[in-house]
Amino acid sequence: MKNDVYEIIGNLANALAKTGDTIKASGVADFLNHNNHKTTNNTSYSPDERGIYTVIRYAYDYFMKKGDNTTATNVASSITDKNGKFPWKK
Repeated sequence: MKNDVYEIIGNLANALAKTGDTIKASGVADFLNHNNHKTTNNTSYSPDERGIYTVIRYAYDYFMKKGDNTTATNVASSITDKNGKFPWKK
């Protein structure tokens, strides 16, 4: 994955955290596709596949490794599954 996709996800999560809103993982996939971002296989992101959840998880890990715990937390707290639940909070 390219770091720019992680940065986009982080920026989206930070903006959502400021307003207290959330977005479904499928919405993240749609957002990335709409802005012409592709997977490492040069395909569109599939809204209901594990792949988008993997990208979001990698984005979380990316920010944790950078020491940006706020953005990592916002990624985990702003993006939900199709049922509106937070898959990263256990």
